[in-house]
Amino acid sequence: MKLQAAIDRRSLQETIELAKKLDPIVDIVEIGTSAIKDFGFAALKNLKSEFHHAEILFDIKTNDEGDYEFKSGYKAGADILTVMGAMDLSTLKKTYQVPQDFHRDMFIDLMAMKNQQIAPLMKFNQAIFGLHHSHDSSSNFDATDSVAKFHETYP
Repeated sequence: MKLQAAIDRRSLQETIELAKKLDPIVDIVEIGTSAIKDFGFAALKNLKSEFHHAEILFDIKTNDEGDYEFKSGYKAGADILTVMGAMDLSTLKKTYQVPQDFHRDMFIDLMAMKNQQIAPLMKFNQAIFGLHHSHDSSSNFDATDSVAKFHETYP
């Protein structure tokens, strides 16, 4: 098991300082989508060089041009990058090859996906799969039940 902490909606300086504080106590420091959009890869490029323990996940939520975005993200220091599972399978296939080439990880975000949409993604067996409840959704979300059902369906 790995412990992950996410950083969102902070200034660039606060994001960097908090990431450094989290490095020795978590396994994965997630730089959230809002931070990536606000600051970009260039502002975060040297962060990984200051880490001693944790991996860095950039939550870029790739939807298209996965090979380009993933190459850019890994060159900026990310260990793990995210792609949206609901995207076209051709995007996922192109994206999937990049972490293999860089010896890094791909996180497939399963936000708003149904089982019949998820099943074809099981061929990406080196990926990390993430159940993700939309921040904007008003529906109830039972994380424990969702994870148990996912694990039962996709052991």
